[in-house]
Amino acid sequence: MVDVYGRFVGDILISAGGNELNINDWMLENGWAFRTFYESMMPAEITRMTTAAKKAETHNLGIWKFYTSTIGVLDWNLVFRRTGPPLPEKDRGPVIFPKLFRRLCVYGVKVKTQNLKGSFTTFLANLKPQDYCHLTSDFLKTGPAKATQKRLSQFVTTQFKARPDGLVLSEKLGTIVDAQNKPIKFNDDKGDRRGVSFGLSELRQLKPDKGVNLFHRVEQDFRTKFEDAKIRKEAGHSKTH
Repeated sequence: MVDVYGRFVGDILISAGGNELNINDWMLENGWAFRTFYESMMPAEITRMTTAAKKAETHNLGIWKFYTSTIGVLDWNLVFRRTGPPLPEKDRGPVIFPKLFRRLCVYGVKVKTQNLKGSFTTFLANLKPQDYCHLTSDFLKTGPAKATQKRLSQFVTTQFKARPDGLVLSEKLGTIVDAQNKPIKFNDDKGDRRGVSFGLSELRQLKPDKGVNLFHRVEQDFRTKFEDAKIRKEAGHSKTH
């Protein structure tokens, strides 16, 4: 699937030596990616990624060797290499949390070209739409519906005051459309974030159109209902909904 910016969202699996290898986990285990959490993710995914990345962070493998919480200024002399193989030995210097780097790029360009005044923190605080997030601990304990919403700017001064895995980032909502490219409406009669009801045949027909966040919630709703039905069956209740 893709998100609202057209980026692929999913796990990459390959066969290696007769075994299935999850490239996402491999990159975390070897220090080639930061674990980054979003509110459409299941708790099990967050826990799995946290475990996968622990060794690399502890032993400063890969990018962890260069990670810093200090937010400096952009080096305008760096040039992006459009051709040729990657050259990791030439990539030196501090590495900050990728989401903050993207925001810092926008801020740096605006300061340079539009005479924007104010700090990077002020820039983040005034962004529209705003960058929202939750503490990972709060998210895992209470769930997305009850976790306290915070602004990313609350954790940014000249330092990033959170760990890369310390926040669960909110996503920009997209739209799910049917086979005729018509938006699918979600009815929530219980006032919670799982108020979605589809048959499996209908779910198979859904075409995510830049709407990974809502699509994941449909999937989460089915998982929840499946688990509820299984519990009722084990308790001796044959009726399911």
